Amino acid sequence: MRPTGGFIGTYGVLTAEGGVLKLERYDAIENWIGNRPQAEVPPQQAGSPFQYHNPPLRRTMANVNSVPDWPQAAQLAAQLWRSGGEAPVDGVISFTPGFLARILSVVGPISIPAYDETVTAENLHDRLDFQTHQAAPPTGSKPKDFVAVVAEAVMQKLLDAPASQWEPLGRVMGQAFDAREALAWSTDPQVTATLRERRWAGEFPSAAGDFFFNSEFQYAAKNGRGIRRTYDHTVVLRADGSGRVTTTMTVTNTQPPAEFNSSTLAYLTFYGPTGGVLDQGLSDGLSFKEPALAGHPAVGWFRAAAPGGGQTTVKVTWDVPGLARKIGDRAWEYSLLWPHLPDHKGDLVNLSFELPATWTWKGGAPPPQFSLDQDFRGSWRLASGD
Repeated sequence: MRPTGGFIGTYGVLTAEGGVLKLERYDAIENWIGNRPQAEVPPQQAGSPFQYHNPPLRRTMANVNSVPDWPQAAQLAAQLWRSGGEAPVDGVISFTPGFLARILSVVGPISIPAYDETVTAENLHDRLDFQTHQAAPPTGSKPKDFVAVVAEAVMQKLLDAPASQWEPLGRVMGQAFDAREALAWSTDPQVTATLRERRWAGEFPSAAGDFFFNSEFQYAAKNGRGIRRTYDHTVVLRADGSGRVTTTMTVTNTQPPAEFNSSTLAYLTFYGPTGGVLDQGLSDGLSFKEPALAGHPAVGWFRAAAPGGGQTTVKVTWDVPGLARKIGDRAWEYSLLWPHLPDHKGDLVNLSFELPATWTWKGGAPPPQFSLDQDFRGSWRLASGD
């Protein structure tokens, strides 16, 4: 897992000229970075997930997305691209396997003869996992080459799609951008404005009220699809609208022991409500202060859950001055935004509240539990009584 959706395993160059789209090249990312040692962030500027690794981890094109803000990641990718001797680009697009699966749901399956595989929308995730982590690659190939072969075949089939498929393709690709399975950054101000309007730019959200996001950076494990996270989120509201928010995340490693699943070792950065101050006495110790992002304070921990159902937990508490917003004489509004991890399913949030003695929900309370298969956002009103 990476904060914007996963390890960047492949790269390609797409050009648009004279009304024609062309995929110039596509390859595994290590085939690019391996020959360009100069295209990296200096170690002293790399950031905590890289500096805390022993020995320090290189920050290259393969892991620019270590922060959950795509414009930052994309601009760094464009910078490293030029550092590697490439011509400047006008934009950077990221997509997950889920994006490719949506395209295959319209254009149909693809055949990969070199691997004796037929990849469909339904089996794409499984075949990528098998060929890159379990199967022996064909002679002269590396395990991750399969990802590049599949992605290139899907992208070429997309570019060659007949006009009859354009409308359904536009619909599923729009759904992928909505789900942050695809993100885009552009040097063109007009394109940027449109991306922002549609919330397709992948900018880390600035939000008032309650907020939580788990920015998770795995170093080497390949068990992301088998990780399940449960968040117990307790909100204590005070009569002046301030409050205390405690979030306990339980990570379960559902997959059996394997070469790439000795644990779920990851560096976790929790982003909290705007204006929140970390309560160190109620939060877990051995934490690392992280830079705020879009006004959201942040703190990080290392955690690892053993395979075969092993679990680990981490708890954070924030004291928030403006957790609820006053909207009338005796009326308040509580809001919550909780972005999900792109292209991942199975995580849950349990939500509970402690209200001041005379306060009641007006028009219904927030749900006691919700899924993080998609972003969760909502606002609810409270009456403060006499």
